[in-house]
Amino acid sequence: MNRIEQVKQLENSWREDGRWAGIERGYSGEEVVKLRGSVQIEQTLAKKVRNGFGNHCMKRISLMRWAH
Repeated sequence: MNRIEQVKQLENSWREDGRWAGIERGYSGEEVVKLRGSVQIEQTLAKKVRNGFGNHCMKRISLMRWAH
């Protein structure tokens, strides 16, 4: 996701999500995204599960139960 998309997503979240209702900010979404830096933290476990690692584990568990 590029910076413009990140800014739009963040500002949309501030508007739409009730969690942020009533919060006043003296800064823009663009400033927040700029200060995040260029390194994006990746949630590797969630990504592996999404990519089928979870299915692989479930098959192994099933085989282990069958073998006992």
